[in-house]
This record gives sequence, structure tokens and C-alpha cells, in this order.
Amino acid sequence: MMHVDDAIENYKWSEWRDALSTRLANDLEGIQLDLSLSWRCEIVSEWSNVSEGSHPDTELYFLVRAIPGELQIMAWRPGHPGCPACIASRQTLADPNADRWRDLESRWMTEDTTTLLSSTHAELACSVTIGLIRIICADLGRYCNGVVLRVATDDFAVSQNSFLPDPLCPNCSPVPDDTKEAAVPDFSGLEKTTPTTYRHDTPKLLLKRIKRAYVDSHCGIIHAMERDRQGGMVIALAKMKLRRHNWVEPGFGRSDSYEVSEATAILEAIERYGGVQPGGKRTVVVGSLEELASVAIDPRHFGVHPDETYESEENYFHKFDPSARYRWVWGYSLTQDRAVLVPESIAYYYISHDEYPGPFVYEVSNGCAVGTSLEESIFHALLEVIERDAFLMTWYRHLELPRIRIDKDSSGELWTRIRQVELESGYRIEMYDQTMDNRVPSVLVRAVGEGGGSMPAQVFGAAAHPVQAHAAMSALAELGPFVRHLKETYVSFQDRSEAMVDDPSLVASMEDHSKLFASPRTLPWVDFLGRGDVVELAAETEDNVPIDLKGSTLVDDLRALVARFSALQQDVVYVDQTTPEHRAGGLRCVKVLVTDSLTMTFGAAFRRIDGLTRIDRVPDALGLVAGAKAGEELRPHPFP
Repeated sequence: MMHVDDAIENYKWSEWRDALSTRLANDLEGIQLDLSLSWRCEIVSEWSNVSEGSHPDTELYFLVRAIPGELQIMAWRPGHPGCPACIASRQTLADPNADRWRDLESRWMTEDTTTLLSSTHAELACSVTIGLIRIICADLGRYCNGVVLRVATDDFAVSQNSFLPDPLCPNCSPVPDDTKEAAVPDFSGLEKTTPTTYRHDTPKLLLKRIKRAYVDSHCGIIHAMERDRQGGMVIALAKMKLRRHNWVEPGFGRSDSYEVSEATAILEAIERYGGVQPGGKRTVVVGSLEELASVAIDPRHFGVHPDETYESEENYFHKFDPSARYRWVWGYSLTQDRAVLVPESIAYYYISHDEYPGPFVYEVSNGCAVGTSLEESIFHALLEVIERDAFLMTWYRHLELPRIRIDKDSSGELWTRIRQVELESGYRIEMYDQTMDNRVPSVLVRAVGEGGGSMPAQVFGAAAHPVQAHAAMSALAELGPFVRHLKETYVSFQDRSEAMVDDPSLVASMEDHSKLFASPRTLPWVDFLGRGDVVELAAETEDNVPIDLKGSTLVDDLRALVARFSALQQDVVYVDQTTPEHRAGGLRCVKVLVTDSLTMTFGAAFRRIDGLTRIDRVPDALGLVAGAKAGEELRPHPFP
């Protein structure tokens, strides 16, 4: 029974919590719930205060977390993934301001502040909580160990948020050891819808599923989605806070529809989630290359930094030592058809630098991809390796690439998109065929400013795909938003741009590369691009795709690609980065490494061409004029 007198009594925080606890205990005593196992209800102030060891897995627990402003209710079955520690981790990662809010909550509770809550609120909160417990019991499979129900204590509005178990949770999710046996590929062998379709599902078809799995403002891996229009494209942004570092890592999507862009942004964010550190298996192999030579790939075949970089006191990378003991993960060589070991620090790119001997090269998401099958992920990761290698080969050897002529009649959609970007931005768009010795079409796109020194001088992009027109469209989609962003911010970094031209060693980040080439003084640096022949864009027909890349399955196409690299004496290795979170959305995540291939890095000191031999051979093999010898071009590349 509610009493009018109670409504005017404002509780202090401790009094409110005690009143709620007492009333809830009294009202739950003797209550009958439709459950086949025993249950308990507990009020907690922090999820981290709930100990797995003190809660037997034979019981079901209804946990009510009382914090300023709301109650959070979860049904928890100990011994199963998705425990209080998991929701604590997810809530922290989903809120970029989590530390500040936690400090405010702690101060509120420590100071025992007088609230606006009364016994009336306690009675109503108790009634709502019991009602929600009954709802949970009616569909326990849906709510247990994966859902938190939140009750606002001012108006008692109820919201529901889903969370994924944390695979690195020390309480409920023991991570399996990384093993040689688990590295063996489990290809799906799904049939392709057409000979030149290289995805099992379109992003649009995936959107509903991956949004449900990953996007939640309160406890999702992705806590926010944003939309925009840039460079003639619809842009989506998926915001994700990284586990290892306290910053937000965005995923981007660029297309002609919000649905496709949102799905692409989510997929890119989830790809990065898998690439930063092991999340699906625990690294257990530690040893030297000398000890592991029979099963390990010598990582120097993937390119290392110049000696002067390792000798610099400002550099935290250590020169690779074959006798030093590193952490290794199992990958699979598709070329050798066997499991192999590669250093953990090149399979994952945010590995800690504070343990000796530490990482020996700068590593990024180069060669990472997600897909709805293992073969799809590897195929598209390999396309990215091809694209980046071609771009860097062009830069370091000053290759006189053929310029692609885009004709309105034969390339209508691409021509229209180019004109749209040109009219909107004031830039002239140029496209070049940067296909290398692996014969997979790759396109370099360059936007050249027409406004003199009032706008960034040039912006670059690139893409690779078995269908050249698709590569050209993808490269343009990457370029358009960069052009707008650089134009809008040019005034803020123009001085730094000129300073980096004078001293390229100042280039330290990914953003610095595009800012460097915003200076009109860098235009002569790439004048070699204007010296090549003019060629036509290959028509977007199946006849223009090589027969070996038109298999009935992506496994067929992947094997054909690997055969091309094998003929070039290059080893294709992948590391499965898939985590339980990826599997929750029906995804796989991989990192592909190719020996003797140029790898994307950022920062003037971190180029990785030492240890590679192919860079000497490719121009002659393709009949391309090279304006620089390998090792002559030491300035930072123009990749955005």
C-alpha cells in the first residue's frame, strides 16, 4: 500500500538503496516464479562486486544494480558466458565518458547525497522490478546472460539493451589455446550467385543481423552510428571504443545508400575489433625463429624497416633477432597447404610495446577483412594486400602507369560519379591502371585541385577487384569523402603541410600523409603519373574477368589467386582473427600476409621495403618505365 506521507520524504542515497533492498526482499519472499531451478535476487552497486565463485551454477540470480538515476536488472546463470563482469566491460567500452560518469557516481554515493527519491519511488521501483522479473522468467532463453533491463527512477520508463559475452572475461569465458589443429581452414564451399560475384551476401542483406548483434548505445560493441553526405557519396560512421586503448575507432561506409553505407561501416569496425589483439584464442607459443624454423615463417620476408629506423632512439621497434624469443600465433599457408607460425605482433596490430623484445615492425590493418565465410574473408583481405602493394610499388619506383580514359558512353555510371565529385569538389579526377604482376586489376585514383593554393593540391585513393570497373568505383568511393574533409580543414593544417614538405621526417601519422601531399609543392613529386600511355577502362562484362577468377565457389577463386602468387614465389598466409563476437553476427575475420609484398605503414621512418626483392623486378616484368630505383624514394607515400 502506498502512503501519501512517504512521498515527501527524500532519501539520502544509502537510505534509498536500503529501502529498495528491504522492500524488494519482503515482496519477493514467498513469490512463485515459473522456474525449474532455485533463484535469488540481489541488489548490487557495481557489477564487478559480484563474485562468480560465491554463486553456485545450480541457481539463477536476478541482479539489480542500483545507481544514481536508474536500476539495471539482469538474469544471470553462473557458469555460462555473459556474466556481470561482461556487462561491466561492455558498458565501459560503449561509453566514451565512462570514467567520468563512474567518478561522478562514486562521489554521489560516497557523499551520501540527498536524492529526490522517496519511499513511494522505492515501492514503485520494487513493483516494476518484480514485473520485469516475471517477464524474464516467461522467456528465460531470451533474457538470461545477455540482456540488461534498465528502469529510470524518475519516471520508471523501461529500456532493454543486449550485450555479447566478453570472450576475454576471466570469470566466464576461458579462451581456448591457439593450436596448430585449429588453424586448418574450414571453408564453407558456398556456391557463388554469379561467376563475378565475390560476396555471399550484400551489405544491405546483412544490415539487420549485424545491427542487432553489434549496435547498442548502452552496451554494444558499436555504441553510435552517424550519417553524412560527402563527395557525392552517402557516408556512415560506426563508433567503437577499443578494449586496449581508451580511444574510439570508427568504421566507415561509403556508397549511394544509407543502408549499404551503415552495413559497410559496421563491418569495417568489427574487422578492426578482430585485428587489434587476439580475442578468440590465447597465444601460447613462445620461442625464437631458430627454435621454430621448421614451422615458422621468417617475418623479415614481409618487409622490415631500414637500419636507421631501428638505430634511432625515438623508435620503439626492435630489429628482429632470430635468436630472441617472441610470441607466435598459428596461421595457415595456402601456398604450402600447412599450418605455420607467424609473430603475434604482425598478426595483430595493437600488441603491447612494453615487453621485450617487443614488436619489430610497424603494423596496421593492412590485409584484414571480414566476410560471411572464411574464404570470403581471405579473398577480400588478399585484394587489399594487392591494392596496397600496387600503390606502394608505384610510389617507391615512380612507375609511369597507364592512365585510364573514362568514356561517357562505355562507362556511364562511373563517368557520372566522377563528374559529380568533380562538380561538387572543384577537383579533376584522374585514374590509373596500377595492376601489378599478380594480374588482379587495381586502380589508383588522384584528385588534382583546380583552385591553386586555396585548396589541397591533390588527394589519392586506390582499390583492387577482379572487375576493373568495380575497382575504379571503389577507389572513387574512398577518395570522395577524403577530398571534402581535407578541403574543409585545409586552413587548419596548411602551415604543417608546408613544414612537412621542408622536413618529411615530421610525417608521423596516417593523416600526415594526406596533409603532406595537400601542399602544391608536392605536385612535381608525382609528375611521373602523367607520362604513361592512355588506355580504355575494361568493360564491366564477365568476358573481361580471367577464367580462373570465375569459379563456381569463392574457394575456387581463392585457390586461383594463391596459384598466381605461388608462381611469383610468394607465400600467402592467413591468420584467423575470428572472435566469438564475430560468430555472433555470422562473420569471420582474418589477416592475410604475403611474402615479398609491400605493406602499408604510416610515418616517415616506418617504410617496410628492406628484405624484399620483388620491388626490384616488377617494373621490368611488366614493361613499365620506373623513374626511381628501389630504395631511392625515401619520402613518405601519398596514401590517405
